[in-house]
Amino acid sequence: QPSVDAFLENRQEFISIGKAAIAASLIPCERDDHLSRKSEGMSWYEYLFTQMGTKLDRIVSSTISFITFNYDRSLEYFLFTALQHSFGLNEHETVTELNKIEIIHLYGQLGHPRYLDHGGRPYTPEFSHAALRKSIEGIQIISEVEAKTEEFKRAHQLISEAEEICFIGFGFHQTNLERLRINELFKGERLLGSAYG
Repeated sequence: QPSVDAFLENRQEFISIGKAAIAASLIPCERDDHLSRKSEGMSWYEYLFTQMGTKLDRIVSSTISFITFNYDRSLEYFLFTALQHSFGLNEHETVTELNKIEIIHLYGQLGHPRYLDHGGRPYTPEFSHAALRKSIEGIQIISEVEAKTEEFKRAHQLISEAEEICFIGFGFHQTNLERLRINELFKGERLLGSAYG
């Protein structure tokens, strides 16, 4: 199978250990230096941030929303640090502004970020039993989620209101495509997508 998630769809007796394997693979990737500028130029997160605007009010009032199937929390952490450092905000101010940018994790995430939830897990590669437990509790695989959750309902609303949709790093899994209901809901101008390479 191409991923642990895909394997677990057919071998549900391994869901618990599979979720632990997913979390154990992703937690070590939560590193600040993975999000910092590389010598070859800006990352796509940096590019995206610059396209959102150069003024705080323009960035947080933009109509961009994110619907993600990923468990990782790098996007919101990047936006958190970019807002904080670009505009000299304290943590409370940064959280207030970040909450104006909608990010929907359709299948959960590796625990709520601590800066958004005091009981959450910090964005760190440090691996511990507590970090693993919080991460496992925060993720679901396709078979555990129906397309009727509040997250999917909000995603459907955003899709129906969108002028443009851009798929970035999307695997085009048949079930996920069906659950998004793009053909039925999207009435906008442009539908774009990226492919590996």
